[in-house]
Amino acid sequence: MVALGGAAVIKAPIKHNTTGCSQKVIESAKNREEYSETCIDREKLIYRILPKDPNILNCLAITSKGIYFPYLRHGNVRDYLQMHNHRLDKNTRDQWIENAVCAIATIHAHGVVHSDISARNFLVADDFSIKLCDFAGSGTDSLESLAQEESPEEESPYQIFPWSPRTNKTDLFALGSFIYEVSTGLRPFVDIDDEEIERRYAAQIFPCLDGLKYCEIISKCWRLQYSSARILESDVLRCAQSSS
Repeated sequence: MVALGGAAVIKAPIKHNTTGCSQKVIESAKNREEYSETCIDREKLIYRILPKDPNILNCLAITSKGIYFPYLRHGNVRDYLQMHNHRLDKNTRDQWIENAVCAIATIHAHGVVHSDISARNFLVADDFSIKLCDFAGSGTDSLESLAQEESPEEESPYQIFPWSPRTNKTDLFALGSFIYEVSTGLRPFVDIDDEEIERRYAAQIFPCLDGLKYCEIISKCWRLQYSSARILESDVLRCAQSSS
């Protein structure tokens, strides 16, 4: 992302200056550039599929240079939680969870699998709603996710099957981890290494949810018990209303 005068940013393919580099480095850089261009093309395609939606980062323009987005100064949800978790009230957390679930319900309704749901891929807007972003690795009904080619290490707490194809089900599992992170301010199993997280998930061992408002919803996400994002959306709205 490159900022443009503070009002907008452009997301463009990676370009490397390989002057004076070895052939091995040049080939590696070329592969990264080609993959980056493929991902930008995929994100352009996704934005052409999706409708304008208040819970999805608005695409201002698509050009040969890249994709233009509004600049959101508060950054992503994970960074915001790390700095302000102790000051974040329950109404804002509820709003963020509702925003996220509605965003995923919308993209699934249009045949899009996000494939990389996490707190770093929701941005905090000036009105403190959040916007789903980064469709560079997303899949569609007819195209496999590009995110499968990336290392899962950074987001292991969000992936029940790290190397398997991404689907609506894996999106909903990740959404459960997002709801947990917004509720607690911490990623699931934050102090445990990736291999152990994978082992625990395979054994259906999940973090303790005692005392969390959305405990039943998170548990159903993690246990792959939701058949659709719309059903999850209904449960979240009902939970919010019942405790308001």
